Amino acid sequence: MPVSCCAIMQGVSVTHVWQRSIHRISGTLIGMGLTWILIQFNFSLLEICICLLILQFIIEMLVTRHYGLAAVFITPLSVFLAELSRGVTVFNSNELVQARALDIVIGSLIGIIGGMVLHNRYIQQKTIRQIRLTRVGLLRK
Repeated sequence: MPVSCCAIMQGVSVTHVWQRSIHRISGTLIGMGLTWILIQFNFSLLEICICLLILQFIIEMLVTRHYGLAAVFITPLSVFLAELSRGVTVFNSNELVQARALDIVIGSLIGIIGGMVLHNRYIQQKTIRQIRLTRVGLLRK
């Protein structure tokens, strides 16, 4: 959740925050489908390593061009890395996909709210005014 939230809040405007959130959610949901398919193959350790290399190459080629499309491939890479850190064991792919998808959606929604607060002109002006008043108040003491 924190990574999703942070990734969305890095938008430079409210429009960019919304665009990143749509890309993050849709790319991740499609990526979770790809992850589920890859998990069904029961790869050996060598095959998983090759799969990770291919996914990383694809991500590096896409991430600067289209974040949403890159998110499709970032998702299986991150799931494999996270799950393999626990050891090569059989895990329930349905539960894993559902839990990860829910985490991404919740984190993205929190990121949208945070991004809207960060880029709200009224809140920015009020915050700047309050910081100046606080600074003046501290200097007087």
